[in-house]
Amino acid sequence: MEIDYTHKHGAGVPVFFFPTFPLDRTYLENSMSQIEVSNPLVFFDYRNHGRSPDVEDEKDLTFAKIADDVEELRKNLGYEKITIFGHGLGGLLAFTYLTRHMKHVGKVVIFSSSASAWYRGELAWNIRQRFSPQTKNELDNYFSRMDPNSLKVKFSRAYTVYFEPPNLGMAQKLLDGSHRVAYDAYYKLYGEIEKYDVRSKLRKFKNVVLIVTAEHDVWPLSYIRDIQNHVRYHKLMHFEGMGHFAMVESPQEFWKPIFDWINQQD
Repeated sequence: MEIDYTHKHGAGVPVFFFPTFPLDRTYLENSMSQIEVSNPLVFFDYRNHGRSPDVEDEKDLTFAKIADDVEELRKNLGYEKITIFGHGLGGLLAFTYLTRHMKHVGKVVIFSSSASAWYRGELAWNIRQRFSPQTKNELDNYFSRMDPNSLKVKFSRAYTVYFEPPNLGMAQKLLDGSHRVAYDAYYKLYGEIEKYDVRSKLRKFKNVVLIVTAEHDVWPLSYIRDIQNHVRYHKLMHFEGMGHFAMVESPQEFWKPIFDWINQQD
């Protein structure tokens, strides 16, 4: 499928950005708008997300097909080797792309994500611990609901504690800023999230994986060890005082060291 994208031309290593979902590429693109880098930058929306078209058959909305859409985009843009950046649930798709199209990946940057689904229980616990009693009571009414309206409420409340300090206004701005928040696609992909595990395939990657963490992220930091144990080479980068959306909170402080690493000679 031909997905919608923004291509910022440049010189050097091209970087492809896998946003967390159900958001689209908007927050990543906006966070990079004032960052001066020479690299070609490619921001895209997955199928059924943002400005990209929807599939006609729900069976065609899968992690594998999303990864293959990005591969078609890489081919069409004419890049042989790319660096991939995956954030949150977008990291699951970045790892899926890596395992399917490894020969075209030079470096990998993973921020607050995982190579398997084991993180889910601890993540849910971390989020709930940061909720106020009032929010906990409100969300209990939506506990098992996965319809788009219920997901809209749950994501707006969850994203509140993804910021440091927790900020409902920032969370709502993040959601409102997206061209389309794909709640329906999230529901349809949920089965893949639950069984996700690509760890056994990561040892084949012979280059370095940069694992990025933030002090106040709700994602469990134990995912670091899980990735470390399944890749050949890795480097850690940690940001003090930031949350899950560190690139939105402090764009310059977040992106500069990451691009310094991407552009350094091996």
